[in-house]
Amino acid sequence: MSNPMAPYGSIIVYDNREILLKSVNSANNHPLMHGELSVIHTLFSNGFDGDRSKLSLYSTAEPCPMCAAAMYWAMIPKVFYGSSISFLHELFGRQIQISAKEILSNTPSFYEVELVGGVMEEHCNDLFLKAKQLQGNQHD
Repeated sequence: MSNPMAPYGSIIVYDNREILLKSVNSANNHPLMHGELSVIHTLFSNGFDGDRSKLSLYSTAEPCPMCAAAMYWAMIPKVFYGSSISFLHELFGRQIQISAKEILSNTPSFYEVELVGGVMEEHCNDLFLKAKQLQGNQHD
């Protein structure tokens, strides 16, 4: 499962060992189907009834404001990402420049999401740099 032109991918892991779902950005087909929203939507559409406190979400990119809010409302307690929104904005210029940390720090205090950035950051950044190059080659 890959999308080299837009390598925004996400997985949901249960109990730090079992990958439940994988998804890539399909926003070209549906503007809300970022990788993170896609795995969250599929998880609950499939009737997930496990312990939410054991869920973790991993993403190649820092969640956008929409995805960060969805993670909060889905009560996913741990989120790990590679490339930052600031890096992606500098590269593509199409990011809302509000960090996931800022979104999550302004949520009601009944629930907290642990956010860890920079996971495999160099590798994730390379994926996006290659995507930018592929996009440029398409227009030549």
